[in-house]
Amino acid sequence: MFLQFVLGVIGILWWCWPQASLAVTISEFLGTELGRWLILVVASYLVIVAIFSLGWMLMQPTTQKVMTIHRDHASKIQVDQKAVENQLRLTLGKYDLINVKVRVKLLTNHQRADVFVQGDLAKNADLSVLETKISQTVAKDLKEMLRIDLSRLNVSLQPYHYGQKATLI
Repeated sequence: MFLQFVLGVIGILWWCWPQASLAVTISEFLGTELGRWLILVVASYLVIVAIFSLGWMLMQPTTQKVMTIHRDHASKIQVDQKAVENQLRLTLGKYDLINVKVRVKLLTNHQRADVFVQGDLAKNADLSVLETKISQTVAKDLKEMLRIDLSRLNVSLQPYHYGQKATLI
């Protein structure tokens, strides 16, 4: 993006003061064979950056803070991202977890959600079994209560250290 900024500033200065010695020097340089190749390379770079930026903007999933989970003729039911996060945090309260943090990305295009769960283990437990239970609970809770499919789940659990601040659910 810095190259686009520099080219824009040079273009504006060239437009405002075409008789300046720098503008005349640049014009003479761009008339040479090397200058024309430089124009071709810079223009190609700008076109490629524009194509990739446009493709990225069009292909990335649309996330919003509110998702419509049911639509009828004149009415609709919407759910808020924070409400989903709080519901999942309360649902995960039945496991021995401390300092549970749940982040949800609502992918409104596909009625799906990406869920990120962080927490500390209150006691030693089998992590693979606990992770399986958490993933099943989150998927079931989203599907049955809100009609939202689980797209991706990321669970990050760490052991609790004595003296660490704790928030229990």
